[in-house]
Amino acid sequence: MARLSTVEIDIFLTSASPDQRDIVRTLREIITRRTDGLTERVSRDKALTGYLVYENPADQMVFAIGLTGGRTVTLHLLPYASSRELQDQCGAAFGPFQVGKESLRFGDPAELPVAAIGTVVDATPGYLGPSAPAQKAPAKKRRWR
Repeated sequence: MARLSTVEIDIFLTSASPDQRDIVRTLREIITRRTDGLTERVSRDKALTGYLVYENPADQMVFAIGLTGGRTVTLHLLPYASSRELQDQCGAAFGPFQVGKESLRFGDPAELPVAAIGTVVDATPGYLGPSAPAQKAPAKKRRWR
């Protein structure tokens, strides 16, 4: 996994509250220790500017961690949204924190559902798909009559 340096993470956390720092560090630890082949970067994309983004080799976002103005942290778990099995398995633990189909919001580091987040992260390789962008099938020749 390509990780950001300690200095880059410190810069990312400059405006964070102490609770936000603890939450981000815990989430990063879960993601970086349990996955391989993801790239960690700070997003400059319009939709998630300033988020820590974790992408597969095909540059598809898998996870994202963002600081919110309300002194909370948002976590996007795309494998969770695409798996009925993971939703059934982790839905009860995520329920109080869910703010979107794949988005969770946390304000207290003591309330993080670490085991459920770990379950989703551990299942990630099965939901990443191919590591290269899908090749388009060649177009069929049309027969004109």
